[in-house]
Amino acid sequence: MIQFRKGKGIRPCYLTKGKLEALVNLLKTDFSPSDRLDTFTLRTFSDEIDISEHTLEDFLNHERLPPVLTRLIINIIEQSDQGDINKRLDLTFFDNYINLNISGSSESWVNGKFIQIDEFLKKTRPVFWFLYTPNILVAPIIQGAIFPLLIAGLVMLGKRIFERGFDFAEIWLLLGIFFLSVLALIIGKYKYTKIFLTEKLSFSDKYKDIITLVIIFLTIVTTVFAVMGYFKKP
Repeated sequence: MIQFRKGKGIRPCYLTKGKLEALVNLLKTDFSPSDRLDTFTLRTFSDEIDISEHTLEDFLNHERLPPVLTRLIINIIEQSDQGDINKRLDLTFFDNYINLNISGSSESWVNGKFIQIDEFLKKTRPVFWFLYTPNILVAPIIQGAIFPLLIAGLVMLGKRIFERGFDFAEIWLLLGIFFLSVLALIIGKYKYTKIFLTEKLSFSDKYKDIITLVIIFLTIVTTVFAVMGYFKKP
């Protein structure tokens, strides 16, 4: 029997519980129902747990399931009466990318199914998906270059305070470096795969890192202007 295959690495996504349910329904469409449990499997794993179930309901009701997943494996198989595999779909969510592989005896089905899933996942990209990189070392390297600049800026600003007074351009440069360094940390969290299994996240929970960034930035600005006002007193 001839088999056609199509595979691709897809950029990360954000899925809510409802989106996960819709995705599973899309994946299972065109697969014939089977009494065998091993034709459909969901699995998530980490250093602490390894959970595997054969129905979405059992998976979501598992008491040890964490509220947010970054790794998830979905496998679906359809076999003929002779035991041959007519269709197979493997979808694996990793922290920084998604691996999709489809195979089957029909080339048109393989291509069509691939397009369906790819289009679905494109609509669930995280905020900073355009900064995606399969190399997880890129962000630390960028941060490693920014933080020394921040320290150097602090030293320069301190020296000017005690020698020649304040310079607005240098102060805003320092604040800009600080803002970018913290933003680099936050972007790292918002460009990777997250599957939220809670029904609804509050605004503060969903954007707590960005809110923290804004508070820190405003605090720094306020402190700088307060210090400037103190040193400029007659």
